[in-house]
Parts: sequence; structure tokens; C-alpha cells
Amino acid sequence: MQPKKRKLDEKLKSLLSVDPLMKRNIDLIRRFINGEAATELKYRQNPADRLILLGDVARLRLVGKSEIALNILERYIRENSLEDWVHGGVVCALLHLDEGRVLTATNMAENLAKQQSRHPHLRSLLRHLESIGETISASSEPTGIEWLRDSGLDWVNAWPYRHTVAPAPALVTKELQKHAWQANGWVAFGDEATFSNAKKKSAAGWKLLNSYKSEVDFPPCLFTHLTGVIVTIGGMPVDLGIPGDIDIAEIEKSGLLE
Repeated sequence: MQPKKRKLDEKLKSLLSVDPLMKRNIDLIRRFINGEAATELKYRQNPADRLILLGDVARLRLVGKSEIALNILERYIRENSLEDWVHGGVVCALLHLDEGRVLTATNMAENLAKQQSRHPHLRSLLRHLESIGETISASSEPTGIEWLRDSGLDWVNAWPYRHTVAPAPALVTKELQKHAWQANGWVAFGDEATFSNAKKKSAAGWKLLNSYKSEVDFPPCLFTHLTGVIVTIGGMPVDLGIPGDIDIAEIEKSGLLE
């Protein structure tokens, strides 16, 4: 990501060049450069690719292509028999919500809550539906865990420390705008000119996010599935986000996208 500061060991290049996940991360960075929401690569049936898929769905939502995203996601769920995939179900409900099918989204969320009421992304969806008068949000945690958005905590100041690679639901302060740009530069993708200009401004690109101050400026609950570069640690997928100020010219010059 920052080849001027740390060179990639030549011994690792040959290994990385044949790694299927690295191929998808390179594809993601190329798409970030070109402003392309979704990949043409086939999504595999594994946890890492599921996060990549949900990230692509988020990017499609940002450019108003929720119906296309829903078709892609539902087909993936059907072909891989993932009807019990809660995160995928939450995102399906969000896509229905984008298209104005509020009752469908609410029914899906309430059915999911009967199975996995403690799932954090489902709780975020239920909280949003409650805010628009459609359902009752999940009950308080019997374990004593406090959910940042649900419990009345100061989420505005706490978000950058609790969610290092997820842009906040609303960029209501300069600090949240800076954090969002550093966490995942795709957050500016909703407007072509803004996205292009923000990338040109590099580290100062966050200044173009000052019009995203309300939750209604983003598709609802986008923060639950907007992903960036994905790696695996001990077999578990981890989202690293994608800083908006990555040095694209230096990355290309160093041959890291080959």
C-alpha cells in the first residue's frame, strides 16, 4: 500500500502472484483506480470472497444499482446454499429497503432476529428500521455488552477507535470525515466527480466528504458491509479497508499490480 516506506520482499512476489485472494485484492485496487463497483471475477464459496462480495454490493448501492446487487447476492446465496448466512440476509434486506420494499425488508429482519438476535449487523439494521417506525430494535444484551449505536454511548467520538476500517454511519465531524477517507476511500464513490477529485487530492481528499454529514446521505447501514482489501489470519477473513490516499502512481511503478 505504501511502497515508498516499505518495499515488498522479492522472495514473496512469486508466492503472492499465484495467491487467489491476492488476485482479488489487486483487482479491487485496479477497480478503485478506475472507479468500477463490482468485479468480473467469480466469487468463490469461502469466507474471504463473501466479504469481497458484500463490499461489491456496498459499492453498487453507492451508485444506485441496488436491484443489480440484489440479483447478484441472491444468486450467490442460492447457488451455494447459504440460506442461513445472517450477514448476507441482512444485506439482502438492506437492498430491498433501497428499492422501497420496506415491508419485505422488515419481515426479513424480524425473521433473522428470531435466529440470531445478537448479530451486530442485524442489530444495526433493526435499529435503523425502528428509527423509521417499522419495527422494534433488538433487546438489550443479557451479557452486559454495550452496542455503540444502541446504548446511547458517544458513538461520534468513539467510532474511529472502535471501527478502524468502517466509515461511520454519518460523517458529522471533520474527524469522522478524515477517519472515513483513511478507513475506506470507497466512501466517496457515490458521486463520480467527488470520487475522482478526492483521489487526486490524496491525503486531503477527506475535505470533499463534507456533504456526507447525515445518515440519509448514504444507503442505510452501509458501514455494516463496505469492505476493502481482505486478508486471512488463521483462516479467518479480516477487512483492512483501503486508504483513500494510497500512492497509486508508486504502487504501479513498483509493479505491485502485475
